[in-house]
Amino acid sequence: MKTVADQFAETTITTAAKPMPVGGIHATFVVAWLFCLLFYFMEYAVRSAPSVMLPELKGAFGLTTGRS
Repeated sequence: MKTVADQFAETTITTAAKPMPVGGIHATFVVAWLFCLLFYFMEYAVRSAPSVMLPELKGAFGLTTGRS
């Protein structure tokens, strides 16, 4: 009869010896990282675009800052 410690050791060894499936999980992580990277880049572009275009927009619409 096996003791609980022997059963735990067997389970740990067989669980640790199994290779992790790389194909499906790896592709999922890569897609998730690319999605996050795209979202971060789009947020950066949306935040920085107005400050880059501000002088051109002021000139095109003839606006001033209100200071003399």
